[in-house]
Amino acid sequence: MKRFITILSMFAAIALSPISAAWSQAIVTTERVTATLMMERPAVAPGDTIWVGLKLEMAPGWHTYWRNPGDSGLATMINWSLVPGLDVGPIQWPTPERQPYGTLMNFGYSDEVTLLARLS
Repeated sequence: MKRFITILSMFAAIALSPISAAWSQAIVTTERVTATLMMERPAVAPGDTIWVGLKLEMAPGWHTYWRNPGDSGLATMINWSLVPGLDVGPIQWPTPERQPYGTLMNFGYSDEVTLLARLS
């Protein structure tokens, strides 16, 4: 999981840099998750705000965690590496699903989820 977060950090830094004006998506694929960083528009102008989203597509039987993961697990985190002058707001969490694990109850997402944040 730590390797996956590091990969996300690297491609977030690239996707949100000034050279990203030509494209609005970046994709990282691991054995269990495909992560797509999406932007409402390919660039943000000074004083403007846009939505950015991290779409996570999980392999069958796999899940990610909500901001309060429950009895076990760790919340999904996005470590943004932004160029000076950019700011990103908190994740806007969709309603989670129950993820039972034996006698434990966790909260998260199966199949697919998009985590949104405001970029200004």
